[in-house]
This record gives sequence, C-alpha cells and structure tokens, in this order.
Amino acid sequence: MRDSKGDSGRGIGTQTDHGNPDRDFVALRVGQTVGRYRIAAVLGRGGFGITYRALDAELGREVAIKEYLPAALAVRQDGTTVVPISTSAAQDYAWGRDRFVAEGRTLAALHRVPGIVLVHDFLEANGTAYLVMELLGGQTLQERVARNGPLDAAAFDRLLSPLLDGLEQVHSAGFLHRDIKPANILLDQQGQPTLIDFGASRAAVAGRTQAMTAVFTPGYAAVEQFTAATQGPWTDIYGLAATLHFALTGSAPPNAVDRVLDDSYAPLSQVTSPTAQDARAAIDAGLAVRAAERPQSIAGWRPMFAGSSAKPAAAVQPRAEPATVVMRQPNAPQPIASKPSKLRRPAIFAGIALSVAAVAAVWFLVGPRITPSAPATADNATVARPPDKVQQELEEARRAQQASAEEAGRLRAEADARRKADEEAALRRKIEDEVRQKAEAEQAARQKAEEDKRRAAAEAEAAKAEAAKAEADRVRAEAQRAEAQKAEAQKAEAQKKAAPPPPAQVAANSVGPGPSQCDGTFRSQWCRGAYQGFPESCWHAPMTIRNGAISGQWTTQGATEPQTFNGRIAPDGTVSITYNLIGTQMYVGQHFTAILTGSLAGGVLAAKGRAGASGRDFSVRVQCR
Repeated sequence: MRDSKGDSGRGIGTQTDHGNPDRDFVALRVGQTVGRYRIAAVLGRGGFGITYRALDAELGREVAIKEYLPAALAVRQDGTTVVPISTSAAQDYAWGRDRFVAEGRTLAALHRVPGIVLVHDFLEANGTAYLVMELLGGQTLQERVARNGPLDAAAFDRLLSPLLDGLEQVHSAGFLHRDIKPANILLDQQGQPTLIDFGASRAAVAGRTQAMTAVFTPGYAAVEQFTAATQGPWTDIYGLAATLHFALTGSAPPNAVDRVLDDSYAPLSQVTSPTAQDARAAIDAGLAVRAAERPQSIAGWRPMFAGSSAKPAAAVQPRAEPATVVMRQPNAPQPIASKPSKLRRPAIFAGIALSVAAVAAVWFLVGPRITPSAPATADNATVARPPDKVQQELEEARRAQQASAEEAGRLRAEADARRKADEEAALRRKIEDEVRQKAEAEQAARQKAEEDKRRAAAEAEAAKAEAAKAEADRVRAEAQRAEAQKAEAQKAEAQKKAAPPPPAQVAANSVGPGPSQCDGTFRSQWCRGAYQGFPESCWHAPMTIRNGAISGQWTTQGATEPQTFNGRIAPDGTVSITYNLIGTQMYVGQHFTAILTGSLAGGVLAAKGRAGASGRDFSVRVQCR
C-alpha cells in the first residue's frame, strides 16, 4: 500500500527493492520473520509505515505486509522491536496502533469486494501491528495515464464500475478511504482497478496528535479535509471524481482551497469528449466545492453516470445539518427584509413607489367609472376626467409598479451576493487560520524533534567521552603494569648476569636455544588478530638482536611517530618483548602497550601477547637460521 505522502512506493505491487547496499537500520532485514511470514524485500516506505514483500511459510504464497511505524512517534530498537520515541508519544502511538488494527479488521471483513485490495490477515508483534494483503501486479492509474495518455471510453467504463461498487460497500461498513488518487489505484493487464492504501487510521492519528501531518493530496482532497469540517462519503466522492477527471484529461482539477477563493474549474460537461455526457456531468457534480452540493452517497451518485433523468440535487441524501432551499419568487412584489443602512433608502423608495402603484391600480379597477355622456349629479360628485388622462395615469402606475419590482429584485440580488461574499470570506479566514495553526504546530513539532536530536547527540558525546576516559585509564594502568613487569624482568636479568651460570647450564647454552643462535638483523613477521569488526592482518619489519637484546621500529604509512619494540632473549631461550604501538583504527593516535612472551628454539623466535586484558592479540615470528 502507498503511504499518504506518496513516497512509500507500491506496497502491494510486484516490484522489488534493489535498494542500497548499505544496511537499513529502520526496516526489518531480509530473512526476518513476522509470525509465519518471512520478509523478502522492502516494497515502499513513508512517514506512517513500511510495506514489505514476504513469503507465507504455511501456504507458500507471496504477500504484501504493511507495518505500523509512524516516524514521528516511534523508532525501531535492536533491529526488531518498535518503541515510542518518548514517554509523551507513547499514548498517541498506542492509540494509533489500535486504529491501525481496527482498519485491518474492517478491510478483512470486506472479503472479495470489487476494486478493494484483499486483506488476508492482521497480527500484532514486535511492539507494533501488521496488515497482510494480497500481492498485486500491474501499474497505477497515474503511471498508465502518464505513459499512454487519458483513457478512452471503454477503458473508463472498465475503471468506473468496480470502484463505485467497492467504495459503496466500504462506506456501508462505516469506513472511509480519505486518500483516493490516481497513485492509489492499481490497474492489471485488463485495466481492472484495485483501490489501495486506505488512510483512515492515518487520518485518525493526524487528527489526534500535532506530530503527524494531515492526510490528503492537494488536487484530489475535498475542502473539508483542509479544515475541521465533518467528513463522510461525500469526501471520498470528491476524491474519486477528481481521479476520474485525471483519467479523462490527464490532469487533476484545481486545488479545492483555491477554488473556494477563486473557482477556475472548467466543467467537463462543457468539453467535447468520447466519454458519455452523463458521465462527465456526474464528475462535475462530484467535484462541487461545497460538501452539501455534492452527492452524499455512492447510491445517489451512481444514477448520474447511467443517464438518470433525476437532477443532481435529487440524488443528494439529507445530511445532519439543515439544507438551504432557494425557491423562485412570485411575480407579485413581496415585503423586503431589513437591509444594511446603505440599502435602506432605495428599499424605502421602492416600497413607496410600489404602494403608490398598487393604490392607483386599485382605484382605477374598483373606483367609479365616469363616461363623457354621464352628467355630474349629487350622488356622483366625482369630477369626470378625459379618457386619455385616465389611460395615461394607468400606464404611469403600471410603469411605477414594474420599476419597483425590478428595484426589489436588484436589491435581493445584491443582498444574496453580499451574503455569499461574506460566507466565502468567513470560510477563507477559517481555512487560513487552520492552515496557519497546522503550520505552527508542525514547526513546533520539528523544533521539538531537533531539540530532542541535539539532546540525544550531546548525551551520546558525553557517553563517548566517558568511555574514552575509562579506556585511557585502563591503558595507563596496563602500561604501568607492563613497566613494573619490565622492571622486574630487568632486575631478574641483572641478578642472573651477576651470578655465574652452573656448568650444566653453560654446556646447554653452547648447543641449546640461547641468544647465540640469533645474532644480527632479521626480517620479522608481525600479525594482529581480528578485533571489533577489524580483520586479521600481518606485516614485516626488521628486528635486530645483539647479545640477546631485541630492538626495532617502523613507521606506519601516513603517520609521523614510529611504532617501536624492544625485548630480550634469556639464556634458557625465554623471549620477552614489549611492543609500544600507536592506534590507527579504533582509537587513532592513542598509545598502547602489548607484552609478548615466547621462546627461541631451533633457530625460530616466536612470541605472542595482548594489548591489555581485553585488547587486541599480537604475535611475532623470526627465522634466525
């Protein structure tokens, strides 16, 4: 499965991870086991986990295993166990692991759902949790379109139905994907799709802790994923509609946040395409910026692709919050609600004009009618007016009525535009505030991580310095012991020289392994044993022996201070050599002392010893004759 950031690779594809020959200290090693599954390769990784190709030891099949390992909350210890990075992160880590397991149980229950990756198993081990999924081949929709261009009508139809069917069952199980995009849809050789990398548990952890970044991909994420607004099936519908838009055009629609500020989206229904007009109109409906204006379920969205005569609004299911219904105004003027001060004066004038027009119309319709032949009487005191004058007044009243209706309509339009602008400005401010808060939280988390890293580095340096001091004390003690031993040996040697040897010893020296067998300068072979990852090695150096005294030196390439040795061959053939060496590997430039002991027999001088109680082994060999 892919991770939310898209940097994890294809977790359920057949690709292999050739990787770097350097050792990976984060992922499990090839050959390690998780339950009955043996790790074969790393398929991908991201900020939330690592996906492996593995072998099921019982069934003999290859599978994909996704490991819960959020980099912001946990690390791997001793090459196997996953532990929280700190005590403060432990609770969030455990809570996210529970959500990860719950996601696995839900997906495992959706057995053989069309278009949804099959989950074989889920288990907890090594202090974390694992999802075991089928290992799929093919390429992503992103790769297919990048290589071959937008899909034709037949390929689009093969893509659409399984995704709608699978997503509808996922939603019926009370589950959301939250990260639908072309990179999370795998296509086989026949073009059949499989939706991978569900992000529900990632979104849950991201919503709980500020250490995790929110889960969405700009261009494919609905506007509510950038805010704290309620998410639901309509959120996945936006992601799938954006993905279908990419499949038909080769490009993603504009970012939802940008569309809130300035919607530059060009509807697909207005573009000539071999794909059915109904399908393009359905994609437009799924890409409505406002969640309430989108289809609220797959069941409500599906008929739009099938050419249903129902309007998109009819397919929208009611949500928890009340919907706003806009109805057509009747022709007769209606009272106008109170408006801001700058709109109040035109509204008053329009009302007065409307009232005058209504009174005039009523008077002309129901008032007494006077004809030219009717004389004025006491009962009929109204003064007769010429017909032309009456007709003129009637026309003026009608014009005033029409003008007032038009003014009222204009005022309503201005009020609606102002209300919409205020709503968009409020939404824009809310989005900007939340984006700023998230950025500040991420910055604080980065600063804390850097501080923890610096503190850990300081502690490591202190530990290293303490270890170096302890090693120096140990070496100093070894050197002192060596010097004491050397002094004792010299004292014993002096005592031996002071006393004449017994006759038997003199006779033995004439034919035995005494110093007389080796006198001159010889080619000596020195060797040091393997130590703390460094291999065994040997080299040659000149050795001078004069009357039983041993001495010599050499300078290592790149060094300025020589390595020296000195010693003595006792009359009985016992050899003692003190090797004063300078470290060139583990502790560069540090002085060590190795005491070597051996014997001279048959013209061969051989001795060996160690640099300290737990140091490296050294040996020397000289062929005297």
